[in-house]
Amino acid sequence: MPLSHGPRERPVLVRFSRGAGLPDLLPDVLGLAIRIPDADGAGGAQDLMLSTGASGAVSRRLLVPRRGYLDATYSSLIAYRIGSRNLVVAALPHGGGFTLATAPGAGEWTPFAQLDLGAELPDEQARRLRFEVTHDAGGFRIGGVWRAARAGAYDAARSVES
Repeated sequence: MPLSHGPRERPVLVRFSRGAGLPDLLPDVLGLAIRIPDADGAGGAQDLMLSTGASGAVSRRLLVPRRGYLDATYSSLIAYRIGSRNLVVAALPHGGGFTLATAPGAGEWTPFAQLDLGAELPDEQARRLRFEVTHDAGGFRIGGVWRAARAGAYDAARSVES
């Protein structure tokens, strides 16, 4: 069953990043990656990778540079296949955390989870954390050419980090 159905509290890992690595004083396209371990109940992880966008029907698919991580709207920009539907995924700022929501194309957001932020991981553990577009055990899947493009972009980013 996809993660978007049914109430359940789950521990997750969250990583914030700066897209271009600009100095903190300047706006940058920010990233929010979320890992849901054991998303399928059989040990498979679900990774959601979002970038700063906007919540509007058209602007949710555009990259929007921001300064602050916690007051930004994040969007998948492209659709995830969830069940039989193609839906954009968003993290909408809410009370120091985020409301996770989906929307078809330019449709209204439908909330499916609340993301509350907790303690930071130790630096060494955080540096080793790697997110993968192929971690889709929770039923959110990017397909086709977009899957290959996202995987390639993450591989390229990792080679710069190393």
